[in-house]
Amino acid sequence: MAKFCTNCGAPLKENAKFCGNCGNVVANKADPAEPAQKPDEVAQVPPDPAPGPVDPVQGHQASFVNGTPVPPQPPVGGNMYTAPAKKKKTGLIVGLIIGTVVLLIAAGVLMYFLIGPGAKKDAEPTTAPVVTPTVAPATQAPTSAAPTEKPMSDDPFGGEDNIELKVYAPDNAVAETRLLCAQFLAEHFDKKISISVLPMGEADAATAVLADPESEADVFGIASDMMIKLYDADAVAEVADPEEVSRRNIRGSVDACTIDGHLYAYPMTADNGYFLVYDKSVVSDEDAKTLEGVLKACRKSNKKMIIDTGNGYYAAMFAFTGGLSLDGIDSSGNQKYNNYDEDEVLDTLYAFSDLLHEYNDVIVSKDTVAISAGFKDGTVAAGIDGNWNTAANKKALGDNFGASKLPTINVNGVDRQIISMHGYKMMCVNSRSKFPNSAQLLADYLTNEQSQIKRAEELSWGPSNVSAMGNSAVTNDIGIKAALEQANYSVSMKEVSPAFWAPMGSLGSALIKTQDKAEIKKAFDNLF
Repeated sequence: MAKFCTNCGAPLKENAKFCGNCGNVVANKADPAEPAQKPDEVAQVPPDPAPGPVDPVQGHQASFVNGTPVPPQPPVGGNMYTAPAKKKKTGLIVGLIIGTVVLLIAAGVLMYFLIGPGAKKDAEPTTAPVVTPTVAPATQAPTSAAPTEKPMSDDPFGGEDNIELKVYAPDNAVAETRLLCAQFLAEHFDKKISISVLPMGEADAATAVLADPESEADVFGIASDMMIKLYDADAVAEVADPEEVSRRNIRGSVDACTIDGHLYAYPMTADNGYFLVYDKSVVSDEDAKTLEGVLKACRKSNKKMIIDTGNGYYAAMFAFTGGLSLDGIDSSGNQKYNNYDEDEVLDTLYAFSDLLHEYNDVIVSKDTVAISAGFKDGTVAAGIDGNWNTAANKKALGDNFGASKLPTINVNGVDRQIISMHGYKMMCVNSRSKFPNSAQLLADYLTNEQSQIKRAEELSWGPSNVSAMGNSAVTNDIGIKAALEQANYSVSMKEVSPAFWAPMGSLGSALIKTQDKAEIKKAFDNLF
């Protein structure tokens, strides 16, 4: 009597052990005492596999033999058979269900970072859920097939697990930092990691870590002028792979992170300085070349120009344009200066004061956040600002957004290029972190090429990464181009005494308050 496969219905050859159509094992009812397979053949026929973990990138399910993940294998010997497309779909369906669940969890992590709590300084930590993939239980694999456990030295986390990290980021970069942290979690889904991203500006972050490093962030961003203070307080850890980090970033950014030949931070930006921003419907590119031209265009349209003259960071341009420069910090913590020409510096200060008073109906001394607000409501046509506000300025002006290096000012009949302060932003690892290896890995990830490109795209932050600087998001961004061009006419912020800022701000306030040369000289003398 002809026999038929109980799985697909195809006719079977006499004494056949496998269906020639679907590969199903045939039970020989004529000899119930004989098993369907010999004991030594069992391992050659793969059972219906337990669902494997879903690859978060490729979206496919891993193959298992007796619980051990293996790549697809060709048939072994004459008894191994690869089934055609009519194979049972139970394992596939279960795998798809598990894959969907894992993808939903990953999406939840990503959405959490994107729409996390508001950027308040007293907000509760926004902790990313821990994503732990699971594998359905399977029988123990033979010893010869068991995966080899990695030695501890090969684990970049150094054996750290159940990891909890805190990160500080400026208010306008919190959402982007959360997104990057979510991507870091996805790449290390086999680790139990929780990351809190809290809003805190660079200056405040450095101050907080200096005050209480034991309880503050594991990873935090700073401006280059804070590097020395953190180093002196032993509050920052050395970079784990200084040669690689140095290789991929421009020399200036690496130097800003280096003290006594050791690298203590991961370079993040190369454009931490200020430049001219303007409304192109009011100020032409030709007007933008001179400060006098900018002010005339603003007056003609009855609009304002904002310069934060009382802030020492911006006010430094008045004296720097006259030839004053920084020359480190002395053993007592006082700011040291170069061998400047006092008459030249004072003449430049007087020229600024005269221009500020001539256009006192145009120039307004306010915080730079007022620039984008003024662009939006149409009351402001120009300002001196940095790339930390470029996204807001672009949004306010749209196609009329203009940016360039700082203009010139006429001093005794000669046009002088206005000189600014310029520095770098960097990511530090707290030397007291309870998870030092994990903190190093995260800091490295947050400052790598792709992360820097992402910030350039979303925030207009100019990268320090050499490869990222050639990306179209950087080369086509006029704000980044303006900042990098102005860097050629700037004084480095690497070694700045805390005592520098207040008297420099007072000098700026004096220039807008009075034209009395004796008062201006007195304010200048207070710098020393």
